Amino acid sequence: MNRFRVSRFIFHNIMRVLYAILTSSYYYLRPYSAVKHLLLHYDQGFGFDLCKDLTNMSEDDLKRYCQTLYSKETFRNIAFGWRHYPSIMMQADILYLLVRHMRPDNVVEVGVGAGASSVMVLEALSDNEHGHLYSVDLWDANIPNKGILVPSRLRKRWNLIIGSAEECLQGLLDKLGQIDIFIHDGGHTYESMTFQFETAWSHIKRRGILLSHDIYSNSAFFDFLKKRNLSPSVYGGLGGIKKR
Repeated sequence: MNRFRVSRFIFHNIMRVLYAILTSSYYYLRPYSAVKHLLLHYDQGFGFDLCKDLTNMSEDDLKRYCQTLYSKETFRNIAFGWRHYPSIMMQADILYLLVRHMRPDNVVEVGVGAGASSVMVLEALSDNEHGHLYSVDLWDANIPNKGILVPSRLRKRWNLIIGSAEECLQGLLDKLGQIDIFIHDGGHTYESMTFQFETAWSHIKRRGILLSHDIYSNSAFFDFLKKRNLSPSVYGGLGGIKKR
């Protein structure tokens, strides 16, 4: 990573945090417009590189999708709610951009939590008027209401399956046959990540993508790449692989 990209990445993060702080006043002062325009520019930087590597997304596409995304109440709520975790905010909206552009039939994710990533995927599916999200996650006493951030208007395109990836993923993928996008964001052990990557890969369509959060939590993602001689696209802790 060269010095210019590092500097741009740092500035981009600062802008996203500033945006999140300002959104807290949205309903009263609406002070976020100038920041939003800056973000539209800087989203063409490091995050756009990943989107461009994984799809044929143009800068015009990116601007159009961002303008739609940043006008959404769900995005503003997530941006403010996760303002202390800018990497989550940035990775969530990259999911929106990718799903919006790829227009997938089926998206499968492991790991839901409160549902920040799920909301962005579902917003994109809704805007596409096409596709379905299947989510797998363990029941968690700390988050008893999995996907609580997902509004009712988006749930018609969503199936939430409570259970571990080891218990549920293979059966789900066998039922679906092929999928367009797989997202790993739960079970960040080496064994679980390896299982998820290996299980999902054979079901991903040609030109489909595998996305993984927390790629630096252990070596599973990079060992999977090495084993299959694959090249990733990386943005912060988010890694993506396009199936050729």
